[in-house]
Amino acid sequence: MRIYAIRRYRQENRPIIYKDETYIHTSHITLHAWTDDTLQVYFSPVSKGNKLIIIHAGSEQGFVPNAYRYIRFNSGQKTGDYHEAMNNKNYEKWLKEQLIPNSP
Repeated sequence: MRIYAIRRYRQENRPIIYKDETYIHTSHITLHAWTDDTLQVYFSPVSKGNKLIIIHAGSEQGFVPNAYRYIRFNSGQKTGDYHEAMNNKNYEKWLKEQLIPNSP
């Protein structure tokens, strides 16, 4: 059913908006990177501490202006999973305040 709705929306020139969220540890580093060798610093990997949840939306025309949002959370939460911080309340706030008002 959804694929038919998307096809119909495209035929009607309606924008299709895709969204996603992810998280990163604020202390994540990479042990290997492409470089021109001007920076000779290496760090030890650390995965404790704060994390950032990143959420954004876009379409074939690019990212939705002003829809980018990040939320900081401490990995010391009960599960260590970012879904406790990106809960219904935060998601609904993002939809109402950032995505919907800025969507075409």
